[in-house]
Amino acid sequence: MWHPPTPIIAAFRQSIVDDPARLRGLLEDKPFAEMFGDLSGDKLTRVPPGFPKDHPEAELLKLKDMTFGRRLSDRDVFTPALIDTIVESMAVAAPVMRYLATVGVDSSRSA
Repeated sequence: MWHPPTPIIAAFRQSIVDDPARLRGLLEDKPFAEMFGDLSGDKLTRVPPGFPKDHPEAELLKLKDMTFGRRLSDRDVFTPALIDTIVESMAVAAPVMRYLATVGVDSSRSA
């Protein structure tokens, strides 16, 4: 999610405070971690107001964008197997994408 609306980013952050193990478990799932690594994106310099500054997932709380990706070599791209690579990548990414797509859904309807 790139530059999500305020209610969505607030819900994302609250979900981390409420259940940090849920997202951390998805990010540390071996296939996801090996293929994509951790979430990245623009970050605040400090944990936002209203959230614990010493939270174990402080770096996730600082995120303003929640993105991830993987680099493909020219060899990976210029092959008939590219579609298989994309399908495999999407299958591995699906749990994290589902989490990001559903966090704050109720909040976004009022925005």
